[in-house]
Amino acid sequence: MIKVLPAFIDKIIKTYVYGEQPLHVRILNMLYLYGGFVAFVSLLMRIIEGGSFIPIIVTAVLVLLVAALFFLNNHFKVFEIVSAVMCVFLGDVFLPIIFFTNGGLQSGVSAYFVFVAAVIFFTQRGKLRIVIILTYFAVVTSCFFIAYTYPHIVMPLNQFQYFIDNIQSFFLVGILIGGVLNFQRGLFENEQAKNIQAQKNRVRANELLNAINDSAVFLLTGTEKNFTGTMAKSIDILARCMEFDRVYIWKNIRDNAEAARYAVLYEWISGEQFKQGSLSLPASELPPNWEDRFFKGQHVGGPLSALSDREKEDLAANGIKSILVVPVFIKDSFWGFVSFDDCTNEREFSADEVRLLMSGALLLVSAIERRDLRIQKRASDERAR
Repeated sequence: MIKVLPAFIDKIIKTYVYGEQPLHVRILNMLYLYGGFVAFVSLLMRIIEGGSFIPIIVTAVLVLLVAALFFLNNHFKVFEIVSAVMCVFLGDVFLPIIFFTNGGLQSGVSAYFVFVAAVIFFTQRGKLRIVIILTYFAVVTSCFFIAYTYPHIVMPLNQFQYFIDNIQSFFLVGILIGGVLNFQRGLFENEQAKNIQAQKNRVRANELLNAINDSAVFLLTGTEKNFTGTMAKSIDILARCMEFDRVYIWKNIRDNAEAARYAVLYEWISGEQFKQGSLSLPASELPPNWEDRFFKGQHVGGPLSALSDREKEDLAANGIKSILVVPVFIKDSFWGFVSFDDCTNEREFSADEVRLLMSGALLLVSAIERRDLRIQKRASDERAR
């Protein structure tokens, strides 16, 4: 439904009704947006049909009140107070005035009476709900009793006004009820989608955990002589599990004799021969803020569409659709990073996937460090002979 709306209305609904705010805030936002629209249309209709001055003024006040409550709901943590004020004003002030100044028993206000009762049950909780709904039922009953017993105090409408009032009540209350039901359906579909995605993430996390365990077995049981083959197999297991197209292990080089740079020690490319790295990148050529995030232990990644323009420019040139780059620390010192490229699909990476791939990256780098230490120790022993 939202897709057929003008762009600015679509943005407002997505931001305030289906956004990231707490559920109770979004419920009130939904009621204020739909209710504000209905109140505004009702105001226009009362002006067009030539209604009396009092209901026009009261409806105009309602439009302004809804706007004020919407602002308070999104900028101050007074949700319960705001929703209670809305219910009390609508049920105990606004509708009784409209009822007596707009034809009484023959008007279409009864439809609004029913809707406000539903809103009270929908928005209020606990003892406050009981107090508000009982007071509201007493007010509505009094309105009908007074209008029936003392019909002369009700401001009558002509036949055309009765016709317009009942028709607009039917359509506007129908829109309100439809909006509420559509919101509930949207909540259900969103929760259902989240549950399905969470299940997929759990399955993927379990598969990745098993892949990391298999990689660890290869690294721990492999021989130094065949270290490159062992590393290739370990990376291949992780990459194929996560459907990556490329994996690079980058080491942080900070020699005094040269500018800071990152060198690729190993590169795995799907369908190609695994090899030791041939790439080197000056630290200054990394996208902005990457190094700062790495030193803080933060990863970088996601679909290309979610990254900055500079990142898009650098990565798109290499055919990357999604990327995950995780820093690696050895003994609390920043060693470098491992990058995982997806050149086929745009996708997000769950928190579990990031956490596990950081563990996998540390596993690979630790194996490299252990191999280098053994080589250095042998060289040192040979020099000592």
